[in-house]
Amino acid sequence: LVISKNTFKSLHQKIFFLLVLLLPTQLGLHFWPDWASVFGIRVDYLSPTIYLTDILVIMLLFSWMLSSKFQISNFKFQIKYLALFIYLLATSLIVAQNSGVAIYKLIKLAEFSLLGWCVYKNYKLYIVNSAFKLVLAAAMLYSCVIAWVQFLTGHTVGGLLWLLGERNFGVSTPGIALVNIGGIDYLRAYATFPHPNVLAGFLLVGILLLFAGPAPGFPLTRVTRSIVACAISTIILSFSHSAWIAGLVALVFLNIDWFRKRTKLFTQYTFFGVLILSLIIPVATSKVDTSALPEEIVRRIDLSKAAMNMAADSPLFGVGIGNFVVRLPEYGSAPAVSWWLQPVHNVFLLVLTETGLIGLGFVIWLLLFVSKKLITNHYSLFTAFLVILITGMTDHYWLTLQQGQLMATIVFAASIATIKR
Repeated sequence: LVISKNTFKSLHQKIFFLLVLLLPTQLGLHFWPDWASVFGIRVDYLSPTIYLTDILVIMLLFSWMLSSKFQISNFKFQIKYLALFIYLLATSLIVAQNSGVAIYKLIKLAEFSLLGWCVYKNYKLYIVNSAFKLVLAAAMLYSCVIAWVQFLTGHTVGGLLWLLGERNFGVSTPGIALVNIGGIDYLRAYATFPHPNVLAGFLLVGILLLFAGPAPGFPLTRVTRSIVACAISTIILSFSHSAWIAGLVALVFLNIDWFRKRTKLFTQYTFFGVLILSLIIPVATSKVDTSALPEEIVRRIDLSKAAMNMAADSPLFGVGIGNFVVRLPEYGSAPAVSWWLQPVHNVFLLVLTETGLIGLGFVIWLLLFVSKKLITNHYSLFTAFLVILITGMTDHYWLTLQQGQLMATIVFAASIATIKR
């Protein structure tokens, strides 16, 4: 049996589109070794998990390697990226209290790095393609429909949706995200995501990707407007304040020429503003009386304080990748309930805490490089990049959850591919 390289070329493109279509899903097989627990409590963020989308990523990479576009010579990393991975590998295994978690997180980092490389090398085949936007729109649409049904009924849809990873919960489920309207508790929209914030982030970035770059054949008419309107209403329904703020910033940037003509300046001010606020807020709130604040805000402040204290104790190398939750009880933030055993809600603080100043410095350099180099006529793609930075100031899912990691990888790889062409 002879299979041509052109067949593999077509195959890896189709697998990528299937990956995008199933990106919102979280169907996976969890494993629970001893090191995936804290004080005997199983923690999802520590559990090694094989998701359906992981299998698709492996299939994508394998079929790409067998295609005519892949050559070993193309797979050489620049020295700075290789040096970073060696640094993370060495320091995480040395300083990490929980080496099992560190090894698992490094494997995931390698997986998404390879996926990003694949998207970068196949940018025109994957992203600048009407099929990409069609499957992305389809993924957004079914997520919106599921979210609305959940909100209106007050519980998950159930049935065959477990195949998409929908979890079983309702308004009365402990720890579930609710919103009080007129004295009545309503279930915030989850769809097949682990939290409403993740759903909102996916939809907001998805809206921007629908309009990013040329894609002949995609019907930018009533179909697109309807899907965008549905996505916007679902973002509102998610009650994700960070997504609301990021959406307003994106709206201003896309519609006011002053910002678009000053892309680099706006990028620098926004980026450094986000970074400074990320580091200042924990310090500024350390002496504030939080007794009158909602529990969710108090817990986020406590997590930020714990992150700053960890960083102060391990400034250069951090506590090891994936080890924030492991070390959390040592810093006076051991929560009374298990669902608060989670990473700090700020990607910059999380990177600083787990990889130290060296890791944070590299991430800052990479983000600045990408954001400053995005050419001025790619407003939507740049704004999608910006939305990730802004929402990352108040949440961690772009670094810690499967759907967020996949979406961020696609956006970053597409951004780098754009500025290199």
